[in-house]
Amino acid sequence: GMGIGLAMTRELIRLHQGTIQVESAKDQGSTFIVILPFGREREQAVAGAARQTEARSYFVEKALHLTSDKAPSQPPLPAGGEGNRDGRILVVEDNPDMREYLLRLLSPRWHAEGAKDGEAALRMVSESPFDLVLSDVMMPRMTGIELLRALRKDRRTSTLPVILLTARVGEEGALEGLATGADDYLTKPFSSKELLARVAAHLELYRLRCKAADNKEAFVGMVTHDLRGPLAAIKGYSELVHGRLSRAGVPDDSFLAKMGRSVVRMQRLLDDLVDVTAIDSGKLKLKRGPCDLSDLCRQAADEQEVSGDREVELYLPEEPVILHGDPDRLAQVITNLLTNAFKYGDGDGVVRLTLGTTADEVCLEVRDHGPGISPDQLDHVFERFYRAPESTLLTGSAGGLGLGLFLCRELVERHDGRIRAESVLGEGSTFTIMLPRRAKVPSPAPSA
Repeated sequence: GMGIGLAMTRELIRLHQGTIQVESAKDQGSTFIVILPFGREREQAVAGAARQTEARSYFVEKALHLTSDKAPSQPPLPAGGEGNRDGRILVVEDNPDMREYLLRLLSPRWHAEGAKDGEAALRMVSESPFDLVLSDVMMPRMTGIELLRALRKDRRTSTLPVILLTARVGEEGALEGLATGADDYLTKPFSSKELLARVAAHLELYRLRCKAADNKEAFVGMVTHDLRGPLAAIKGYSELVHGRLSRAGVPDDSFLAKMGRSVVRMQRLLDDLVDVTAIDSGKLKLKRGPCDLSDLCRQAADEQEVSGDREVELYLPEEPVILHGDPDRLAQVITNLLTNAFKYGDGDGVVRLTLGTTADEVCLEVRDHGPGISPDQLDHVFERFYRAPESTLLTGSAGGLGLGLFLCRELVERHDGRIRAESVLGEGSTFTIMLPRRAKVPSPAPSA
């Protein structure tokens, strides 16, 4: 059980002005002795207890719940909590009575659903979004701490509020949960009033964080929209000048070509900013369908060669490599890897792109022959806004925002794939992507 049965028994006996004691001998057994007032003495004792205390503790509320169809009394909403009535809460508790009690306690204010363990909770979260998770710590199959780690590891739920419930003897687990990323914890026995207040507070904080993210997304959208206009004008005028010079027989001006490449680079930086904002807000969606990865590799290589006289050595299978994915996002990944390889290459302009297959996976490699990446930098290349030291850049190349490889990892993982980087100083770097040939099908969420 939950280790609170005897504690609840003691509280109920105390409310009846009684006492309980235990006698035990090893290998002989245990005896629990309960002493209660009798007759008129009992009535006076109970009446006196009623005048001295209100049965608001967790134990009394649970006892009332188990013997009545009525939900526990509901204290008033905390200030500012009215906006959370439509919040969705997932209660994760393996004990059916406790799970039912928490659901009855929360349901009058919010939409609450139950899960019997951490594995069921993960499936439910993947099926539909929740605004808060209220989880027990000690559970079979997957503990509350393991559930918390899984939620924090998934970028879609990394900021989802999580409140842990634990017995007093298990406070270490709750403290471990706080270190892992839990937002709060309560120990059993707890007050329903305190639980409701904390749930309301964390829902409100989550709502404010979401609002701030929406404001950030709107700001980035406005800025990028305003910048795209002038960039489009610069690109248009440079092409117009190039056309007029060509018709006049004037030799091609390399400065115009550099201007065009700079505009393209700026447009890609703006696209990266928009994508990162969409990832943070959870609005980046994949448009999956059958796509030929070989064809995407050829197109990306052609773009690199046209945009900057960059030679890509292609090693592709003769047959099409079909997988279930978003062709635009996969093309973005390949382009980012090729651009990164040329940016940090050795200047000979050659980058190798290799595509291979197995029965279940597709393997894509992009290799350059540049100075390589030191081990201390290799651990950070996929981090947001991480930029390699300027000294490793190819002469004439411009450093970006440090978002290209971060987006590669995000997009690959959203395709249920893996990405890694390997490098040897003085020999170059290799970025490898492994993608499943078939998309994973989510398991249906079990009933609570």
